[in-house]
Formats: sequence, structure tokens, C-alpha cells
Amino acid sequence: MFINLVMSPFFNMVAMDAAFVPIVIGLVVGAGAGALNAFLGWIKEPQKFDNRRFIYGIIVGIVTGLFATQAFIPDLEAAQTASELTKVLLSVVAAVIAVDSIRTAVTGAVKTQPASKSKQPTG
Repeated sequence: MFINLVMSPFFNMVAMDAAFVPIVIGLVVGAGAGALNAFLGWIKEPQKFDNRRFIYGIIVGIVTGLFATQAFIPDLEAAQTASELTKVLLSVVAAVIAVDSIRTAVTGAVKTQPASKSKQPTG
């Protein structure tokens, strides 16, 4: 119910369905968390900034944010205080960072694995 009180000034101007609010939250929180994780990954590695990797982080963040927010809809609707809402949103941020970190680790492991050579040594 708290989410309706917080978002009502923004969404009263446009007639929207109540199911649209979690989608907007998922987009915004997911994009922000994906950008944060991409930025932290860039700081961690001494490489030149790569726009492509940053965009991948934001895209993964948006998709994960949408799915995580849909999973937390009952918690969003039940949030009565700002601290409860913050706890739910931080859970979404943690889910986005975890999924993006796993994606980065798996992608790095696949790229660094050497290809097996099928040629037999002669001689």
C-alpha cells in the first residue's frame, strides 16, 4: 500500500493500471543496478572503458530487474513503510548485481577456455 502512496502523485496524471508500477520500478531499478555493476566492474579492471560491456550490463540489469520485480510484487504491495519498500528495492538491486556478476563470470570462463586441438603429433 505504501508504494501506491509514494507513486500516486506521479501516476495520477495518466490513467495507468496498478500492474504498470512494478514494471516501471523494474526498469528503473534494473537499469540503475546494471549501470552500477558495470561501473564497478570497469573500476575493478585496469582496462579502457568499453561501451559495449556497459550497455550489456544495463540490458542484463533491465531484464533481471523486470523479472525480480515481478517476483517481489507481493512484497511491494505489502510494504507499509519506507524501510520495507527500501528492503524490497535493495533485494531487486542485489538480484540484478548477482545475475550480472554470474553472467560476467560465465562469459569470461567460456572465452578463456582453450580450444582443444584435434591434430595428433607427428613423428
